[in-house]
Amino acid sequence: MKKIVFSALSGVSLLAAAGVAQAADAIDQIPEAPVVTAQPAPVLGWDGGYVGAMGNYNHSNADGDDLPGVDTDTFGGAAFAGYQRQNGNIVYGAEADIGYNAVNGDEDGVDVETGVDGSLRARLGYAPNDRVLVYGTGGVAAADAEVSAAGDSDSQTMIGYTVGAGADVKVTEQIFARGEYRYTDYMDESFDVGAGDQDVEIDNHRVGAGIGFKF
Repeated sequence: MKKIVFSALSGVSLLAAAGVAQAADAIDQIPEAPVVTAQPAPVLGWDGGYVGAMGNYNHSNADGDDLPGVDTDTFGGAAFAGYQRQNGNIVYGAEADIGYNAVNGDEDGVDVETGVDGSLRARLGYAPNDRVLVYGTGGVAAADAEVSAAGDSDSQTMIGYTVGAGADVKVTEQIFARGEYRYTDYMDESFDVGAGDQDVEIDNHRVGAGIGFKF
């Protein structure tokens, strides 16, 4: 009888010891808390649409068949809007602008004026990082012009081409500053002034600075 009781007590002791050991193991095996990693803010790059405005300095020259050359230095401004895509470091898209650049000069009784102008251009650029975009641009340009001579005046819409280069630099992820140079040649246009039709060509060197907002 004593052996049976002793055996039973021994079994209970072993079971209790096993339970304590398992409990200790459970405490030792508490899972670690998950590691929280900071997610970097998304970089927007140069994809998407944008709008902006620029101020310009213009040096223009007008030449005609029987007219003296007329040089002018003026200031003006323009609004621009465009859309572009980015593939790696390459950025490409299209842009349009419309502005007013008050060219008004005269030479030997010949007066040349231009006012509203604009262009539609392609753009191709290189972004060395997500803050800077260097680009070239070119396309079609148009301007309203008036030529006066010998008491006559005539107005025409002149159409030509424009090419240039510039850089956009982000101030924030959505606001960027711009610097740009463009050369524009409005080709020949016939103006009925003086002794008859005069073929007049106007070209323009323009340096501008502005600010834009990217969507």
